[in-house]
Amino acid sequence: MTIRYEILEQEPGFLNVEITVSAEQFAEIRQVLLAKYQAQGETPEPSSFDAVVLQQAMRQAVRQFVEEHPCVPWEEPRLEVISYQPGQNLIFETQLEILPEIRVSDYASLQIQLPPVALPTEEVMLTAIYDLCIVTGK
Repeated sequence: MTIRYEILEQEPGFLNVEITVSAEQFAEIRQVLLAKYQAQGETPEPSSFDAVVLQQAMRQAVRQFVEEHPCVPWEEPRLEVISYQPGQNLIFETQLEILPEIRVSDYASLQIQLPPVALPTEEVMLTAIYDLCIVTGK
């Protein structure tokens, strides 16, 4: 699927994008979904089917946008239809909440100090095992 998009606003934590899905691409998605319903022996309700097709087209377009751009969304995108009429392009806006990009510089020089851990003596371990046996009755 080829989509057109325009980044409307980009700030730390979110990205607001307008995406256009062509009428031809929308019709293809509709046909694929209709074929799935028919393969299951179902006939979709026209009004609810249109909503399913609309949601599917928007989700696929957002997924493609995310694959092509270096951002990691961490929540479901907000979707808002701007313009759609049957046989026309679908234009919608999505707001993606994205994870911030974190850059670590010169991490090779970091040093970690681990304090020594005192291990119990054999006598302490045997006492603990004995106490456990008494408690559990074994």
